[in-house]
Amino acid sequence: MARSDLGSSKRSLDLLSRTVSLILRLGDAMGTNDGRVSVLRERLQRAQSELDAHRHSQPLDKRRIRCKSDEVLGLAIEYELALLNPRKDKR
Repeated sequence: MARSDLGSSKRSLDLLSRTVSLILRLGDAMGTNDGRVSVLRERLQRAQSELDAHRHSQPLDKRRIRCKSDEVLGLAIEYELALLNPRKDKR
């Protein structure tokens, strides 16, 4: 594994982590804490913490990092969409 590739991966993970923290702050600012939004927030926080835990372990498993990164990014997008379009289930 080339050193520059490892540095690039770490920078990408740093950017992803920063993006997630900004999205979570957006959720806090919007004050939406009900139902689906709160469940997605918890999933996103859990996935992000698992990714961070693996990032700080040595040696890095690139395949696992890619899978976890994809999961975090997908949850971040889903959470953001839920913030923008909250469902109003009236049953």
